[in-house]
Amino acid sequence: MNTRAIIRAIVTPQFKYLVGAFFITCVFGILILHFIKKFHVNQHIRDDGPESHLKKEGTPSMGGLIFLAGIVFSTMVAIIKSPSNKWTFIGLLVVTVLYGLVGFLDDYIKMKKNRSLGLKAWQKMFLLLVVSGLFVAYMLKWLNIGTETYIPFYRQFFDIGYYFFIPFAILVLISTTNVMNITDGLDGLATGLTIIIMTFLTVISIAFGNTATTLFSAIVTGSCLAFLIYNLNPAKVFMGDTGSLALGGAIGAVSLILQIPILLILVAGICVIEALSDIAQVVYFKFTKGKRLLKMAPLHHHLELSGWSEKKIVWTFWIWSIVFAVLAFILV
Repeated sequence: MNTRAIIRAIVTPQFKYLVGAFFITCVFGILILHFIKKFHVNQHIRDDGPESHLKKEGTPSMGGLIFLAGIVFSTMVAIIKSPSNKWTFIGLLVVTVLYGLVGFLDDYIKMKKNRSLGLKAWQKMFLLLVVSGLFVAYMLKWLNIGTETYIPFYRQFFDIGYYFFIPFAILVLISTTNVMNITDGLDGLATGLTIIIMTFLTVISIAFGNTATTLFSAIVTGSCLAFLIYNLNPAKVFMGDTGSLALGGAIGAVSLILQIPILLILVAGICVIEALSDIAQVVYFKFTKGKRLLKMAPLHHHLELSGWSEKKIVWTFWIWSIVFAVLAFILV
């Protein structure tokens, strides 16, 4: 194979969009971070968190706006270049932005009221349910995505019917947004896990021949790679709920269009474990009347209090996430 053939094999459309999204997000990062600092959009650290996190007080937040800007710009380019897939692009882009707006509102309230808590739990859940319901309706009625779902161990698609699929799909979206929100507690953790998960979804999209999800997943991957420059320990900016809800929503939406949401349990295994550790802590605390299962939930905080460095936890979780993604690929 000659050099030109090798280059053509490497420089695929998804690679171009990934690289393009990376560079445009880097540019947005410089501009948006400047405004975030100018308007003092800073993170408020919860008093009940690890003491080591108190030094992060005042770190710029709402950094999710950086990669959201990159995703929006790059996806608009994709719509122009690939108009035959525009409705899938539009659906994925709009739902990602809407989840980001819910997170932005939450972050804004935190900043405005100078506290670590924003929207009330029921308010956030209501808004997430509305966005999720709208996307599922759009997906079924406008994109004509069926109610078939891939069952990994059988390696077949099964039609689970509208009455079961609709609440199931909404649950998938609510779950992915919330588990990503819970996981976003250490510098670079959620960003790195999203890169791994979205890379997996890009590869699966190629295998399934879905151009829209292939390019969109590549765009999100590239934008997150750029954001990681700002988000690695010590983080120059946090993504905030603006970013974590948007990324969780994007992951859930792509998996639903590909009809492989059950695979997310394994692909996003680290995020699932993080969420389960949080739930287990609450349940154990209530049933034992005040005793704790972990030193602090979710799991990454428990490991911190057990003596693990923040960097060690992040790298360990990334490595395990890659292992889970490989195992999931084997099951496809």
